Amino acid sequence: MEGKLEKEDLYENSLRKVRSMPQTTDAEREEKRIEARILRMNIMLDNAMIMEYIVFNIEKNPNITEEEIWNMIKDKSRYKAHPETIKAFVEELIDRIKKFKIFLEKPDPNLTARDLFEDLSYGQEPKDLVVLDTTDTFAVTLWIKNAEDFKKTDDRGEKIDGFYNNKALVRRNTIYNRMTIPIIVIGPEGNEIAKEHEKGHFHNSIFASLSGINKRTFWLKMNNDDIELLRKKYQLLQNRKSKKKITHKEIIKSFKPLIHKILDEAKDEILADLYATFSFDYINNLTIKDDVYDYFDQITYDMNISSYIKNRVWNEYVRILLEQTEEVQWLLYIYNRFGMEGRVILLRSVLGQIPLYKWEEQMTSSGFHEEALLLEQILNDEKMERKKDKIIYYIKEHPEIQDQCIIPKIKELLEEDEDRLITSKD
Repeated sequence: MEGKLEKEDLYENSLRKVRSMPQTTDAEREEKRIEARILRMNIMLDNAMIMEYIVFNIEKNPNITEEEIWNMIKDKSRYKAHPETIKAFVEELIDRIKKFKIFLEKPDPNLTARDLFEDLSYGQEPKDLVVLDTTDTFAVTLWIKNAEDFKKTDDRGEKIDGFYNNKALVRRNTIYNRMTIPIIVIGPEGNEIAKEHEKGHFHNSIFASLSGINKRTFWLKMNNDDIELLRKKYQLLQNRKSKKKITHKEIIKSFKPLIHKILDEAKDEILADLYATFSFDYINNLTIKDDVYDYFDQITYDMNISSYIKNRVWNEYVRILLEQTEEVQWLLYIYNRFGMEGRVILLRSVLGQIPLYKWEEQMTSSGFHEEALLLEQILNDEKMERKKDKIIYYIKEHPEIQDQCIIPKIKELLEEDEDRLITSKD
């Protein structure tokens, strides 16, 4: 069944309502601006909520039918503002599930954990125990107990706890011969949190596959054409270097596409760890040059980029990374203080649909900023301690309100307190 999703009347009506709001006075213009931002935020959250809801239900029931998925979406989504994006998301997810179910539903006793290890290590045998886990819906997990063995599968070795390979090739002479499967590999220092981090990479890979839908860019990746273009630009810079000094501005302009793309490599790690830990602590690892997350080196390893140019490109990358994640880290702080775990999950899916170099702009130009600002004011006002506790309690009792901007509900709760205060004085 091909899913058909139409934009909801609520979406069209909400747009008309905002557009028809008066803007004669400064107060009216400000009210219209905030309402437009709240609507934009609600649409972003609605898309994110649907995507998370689909993944959750498929993980719970891998045998769910495509028709059941579409019925759930139609019942759950409020706005259906971007039906083409949801459709592409569902189709990509179903396609992956179908391929992986072939592997799960036809267990081959001839395929063992050692076989998969040898496939990943190009024929090398493990010295110690390796364990295969096939209980997950989206990927198999290979647990490797020995550090030397783990390094055979990934030369980063002790620098990482695990990795995710979306298309691991099964080469053994079994019924799976030459089949590619998604696999999570966890080394001796890894644990369940490391596994959750790698599962986060799986979720990210779905968003990355959506770029281009309805001319939207979700995730920036370097392809061979991009790298070749970069190589030519660098050669032009090198040729000019012999004639006159290259300015910082010229370097950044030439390497801007690369900077944006390595930012989205960093985004992959940030969101994977947010999936596992609900924190942004991982960001510090992404600012260390010449280390495991130096994506500049990984992409340009054969170009012999001079240290003069690399230092300037790297510093620009770090500057943008910290600048673009500052607002998001503040949002996470506010959400955690108010027990908004559900919102953290949705924010992750919202950010998965935005290139990292646009995070700050997208968050501050939508209701996310205003909502967090209101919550922060309540948090920092000692006189509002009781009101803060009331809001936290309400969110705990009604977690579903996190699917939309909660400014209207906060104001309603605050007004209730004022009404009761006036009544008690009377």
